[in-house]
Amino acid sequence: MHDPQILLCDEATSALDPETTQSILGLLREINQRLGLTIVLITHEMAVIRDICDRVVVLEHGHIVEQGPVWEVFGNPQHEVSKTLLAPLQHTLPQELQSRLQPQPPSPDAAVVLRLQFTGSATDEPDLAALFSALGGRVRLLQGGVERIQGHALGQLLLAVSGSSLGAQQLRQRAGQWAQQVEVLGYVV
Repeated sequence: MHDPQILLCDEATSALDPETTQSILGLLREINQRLGLTIVLITHEMAVIRDICDRVVVLEHGHIVEQGPVWEVFGNPQHEVSKTLLAPLQHTLPQELQSRLQPQPPSPDAAVVLRLQFTGSATDEPDLAALFSALGGRVRLLQGGVERIQGHALGQLLLAVSGSSLGAQQLRQRAGQWAQQVEVLGYVV
């Protein structure tokens, strides 16, 4: 009698076009739900893991370097291998903005640039109205996005805050009430 408990898929979506990849992932979801089959998916495609997996194990030279629920590893990767694999899914600082960024305020009307990371550990999505109100002044969204993985809000926002009565470190502390990690990147005019 053939009644497997585990299905092993090694690079099942490798080198496929996006439409075919989605078809394969749909089929795997259906197999998992209908048959109650555990699927072990081996892939370097982190977007595939984000879309279909519940847990992830990151290997380096055959050794486990990180593991956990997908939202947790994606939201706050601890090992360099995990960070490298996830880098293509991360928003990086646009080159145009990076070239304008200064370590000190070049003028009194310079905006503080903050990077807010949402690691999924908070219970709710970020309340942007409350965040912007707490920062004071003019708050501009430079870049970012928040997505939901396994019911957790993960992502990053780059904000420019100008005209606030708060200093850079005070802004960082206030933003820390909404984001799990906040960094002052510098200043722009």
